[in-house]
Amino acid sequence: MSKLFYISVLICLISACTSQQSKKIIQVPKANSPITIDGIANEQSWQNAKSLTFNYYYRSDQENDKQGTSFKMLWDEQHIYLLFECEDKYITARMKERDGWTFVDDCAEIFLSPMRDQVGMHFGFETNLYKATNDFIFINEIYPGKKFVVKAYNPDFKVEVNIDGTLNDNSDIDKGWCMEMAIPIAAFHTAGPVEEVKEGSQWTFLALRQDRNKVEGQRVSTSTLFPMITDYKDVHNPKTFGVLEFTND
Repeated sequence: MSKLFYISVLICLISACTSQQSKKIIQVPKANSPITIDGIANEQSWQNAKSLTFNYYYRSDQENDKQGTSFKMLWDEQHIYLLFECEDKYITARMKERDGWTFVDDCAEIFLSPMRDQVGMHFGFETNLYKATNDFIFINEIYPGKKFVVKAYNPDFKVEVNIDGTLNDNSDIDKGWCMEMAIPIAAFHTAGPVEEVKEGSQWTFLALRQDRNKVEGQRVSTSTLFPMITDYKDVHNPKTFGVLEFTND
């Protein structure tokens, strides 16, 4: 049984779709020239893309927890492109293996659902500064009150990081890091109610960052593009997602 068929069956099992309600729509422009994934956003398309900021902070009760993040998105017929530019005084990461706990390192994350309606599943892409990736398919309420994660997803996607500082050395003050991702559209080619990547199509998504400032332990603070509206601040709850719209601008 192919991996895509397995994913398709999982999507079809999700029956609890909720209304879209009032969601913030982020317009994502089409790249007008090739994007080189090198951790350096020097292409003109990146200069033209709107810069968004992560203004919502969680578990940020210590000094240096609230550090700035600038976020941009682009697309073309082959890829969705992401850019995270992060201020960071203490650049920190430990995980080096795939599908590990990258979310307790300095880490950039994107959750994408290729549907315009809010549903209980999404594709997750989490990457730390070693370019270790934790990618998965996340399903809410597969049973009442239960969640389910497919960890054997493992799509191929490009990531590069540019660090301005010293990794895992808190004896000095760092400036930050930049991460570029290129997620292939083919990673979302499944049967079912999937919105194509074309002008006017809308997907639901959440972009966020984990910020780790100490080499020891697992404490991180979290910042997000959209506010967590649930009482227990669950980043995987689809009610917290916004909407992206692909445009030709």
